[in-house]
Amino acid sequence: MLHNINIHFRSFFVTGLFICMLLALDISTTTLGYSVFSYNKELKEYGFIDLSKETGLYKKLDKVKETISRLILDYNIKDVIVEDCIGATGINTNTVNLLIAFNYMIDCFIYCGFNIQLERINVRFARKKVIGRIARGSDAKEMVFDKICSLYPSMNWPKNKLGKRDKRSLDISDSILIGLAYLIR
Repeated sequence: MLHNINIHFRSFFVTGLFICMLLALDISTTTLGYSVFSYNKELKEYGFIDLSKETGLYKKLDKVKETISRLILDYNIKDVIVEDCIGATGINTNTVNLLIAFNYMIDCFIYCGFNIQLERINVRFARKKVIGRIARGSDAKEMVFDKICSLYPSMNWPKNKLGKRDKRSLDISDSILIGLAYLIR
């Protein structure tokens, strides 16, 4: 019951004293990249949730819930944007089905817990909107990362144990891409 009071309290001030924000998610079953934006494209927070050591979708969801709840409440999130996993290419059917199931588990958690309907954006649309045309054969994820680095040059990207850029930085940059595409559409 206390949770419902928090939701009501949060929604009461959406148009009042608090500034609303946007949460963008790049969801996979191993890493969830996230970014929080103001509606003037100011990047407020970004990061990733490592899900690689969790077994089963429900344990992965439990790990995601805490961070997403904190972000929604701390930043007064009004909109949640997710990279659409429908039509994903280059991965097998079982992986796509698992990804779709996990996406909808997160969708239901956010809607039932915070009364926020997720919007989905196709990654090709987002790339075209933010970067432009990407030539066939190019490494789209690296191009997205490079573009995000040019837009936000002061970002501190996560490093691996060897001091090099952590591969999960690509999940963060994808979430930023999705958020920007939503904001400039």
